[in-house]
Amino acid sequence: MDRLFHPNAVAVVGASRDPSKVGHGIYRNLLRDFDGPVYPVNPKADELMGRRCYPSLLELPERVDLAVIAVPARVVPEVVCEAGEAGVPYCVVISAGFSEAGNEDLERELVRIARKVGVRLVGPNCLGIINARIGLNASFAAESPPPGNIAFVTQSGALATSVIDWFSSGDVGTVGVGFSKFVSLGNAADLDFPDFLEYLSKDDDTDVVVLYLEGVKDGPRFLDALSECAGRKPVIVLKGGRTEAGAEAVGTHTGSLAGSGDVYEGLVEGEGGIFVEGFEEAFDAAKLLAKAGPPTSERVLIVTNAGGGGILATDALHELGFELPEPEGDPSVLPPEAATGNPVDVLGDADAERYRVALEEFADPDRYGAVMVILTPQSVTEPVKTAREVVEFAEEFPGPVIGVWMGRHSVALGIRVLEEGGVPTFPSPERAARALYHAARWAEVL
Repeated sequence: MDRLFHPNAVAVVGASRDPSKVGHGIYRNLLRDFDGPVYPVNPKADELMGRRCYPSLLELPERVDLAVIAVPARVVPEVVCEAGEAGVPYCVVISAGFSEAGNEDLERELVRIARKVGVRLVGPNCLGIINARIGLNASFAAESPPPGNIAFVTQSGALATSVIDWFSSGDVGTVGVGFSKFVSLGNAADLDFPDFLEYLSKDDDTDVVVLYLEGVKDGPRFLDALSECAGRKPVIVLKGGRTEAGAEAVGTHTGSLAGSGDVYEGLVEGEGGIFVEGFEEAFDAAKLLAKAGPPTSERVLIVTNAGGGGILATDALHELGFELPEPEGDPSVLPPEAATGNPVDVLGDADAERYRVALEEFADPDRYGAVMVILTPQSVTEPVKTAREVVEFAEEFPGPVIGVWMGRHSVALGIRVLEEGGVPTFPSPERAARALYHAARWAEVL
């Protein structure tokens, strides 16, 4: 699929000068971000945004690797036929009005023609694709996500735009997290999850894969591809339509059959995938794995300046099967009032230096596979200085070090220091524990 994600040139069929049209947004995105040639195709226009416009793919001045199609559904088969004649190997069909709208025959005809002329399809009824690392935004998302090492393949284009908006927002909890590939499958009439899993398993730009799926058409092939990819890098699966009510909604969304959530969970985990139950949970796990990797063991040390935060972390980790053995360091390095079990409570008046001492003395890498550092904003707390100490410690610790800077305004700069330093942060001990749990499950696969 290198020609799909690294095209020499792109054509937009249905490019429009009308800002309210999808074809306008796609063409604008490509002109703004993509370094290669972008050709507008519209028989009713001579030029668009200062570029010559062409009446069909057959009249372009060069062969293109990718055609993005945003025309009425009834016209799409004809355009794909032209693409085959013009030597275009990939088409992204944005157009809706196929099986999701009850037009199964039109979708089957589209696929038949594509296979006859040697064209592979993404879609129809999709948002498009993005390769954030090269500025390829062949979609009608308003902007590209920040580049990074997470790939997201989804049957819901709207979820893709939500993720892009979230991680492009400047929210301190998403700093330093970015994406390699975005794929909106839509109806997945041709290219489907197995095709992209096979590609992403070998993609050097991708370290973590997140899937949002509603239904799978070829179960055995999907599981084979999942197993292959999960054996090389984490694959996080968020299943839509786990309940009976959700399954009914799936049928009107992408025309898929949802299937049992429990069955999917068992099969996904049986092949080494990470099955999650929510949107936030999926990207919490992805962030931790993309930044810090899996724990080296299921023994975790908690260091906190708040007894309540330590208790919540203890409950959450125990409920998920983690061990919290007591440390073996010298208790005298901390004030006599401090608790030196697990959690290590450095007390509410702890400055950055006290956190540093506690980590150096008690976080033995031979004893613990991960460390959770909790900070709450109190009168003498140093969120930024403490964050710098944690980043320095994390650079030497072999397992993940997780920051839980509880609060918002007064700890925001500290969170930014942690995230920019490669330490994943979470707003609560429970979310941090859940993300660590998923990372540990994948470590079992390895």
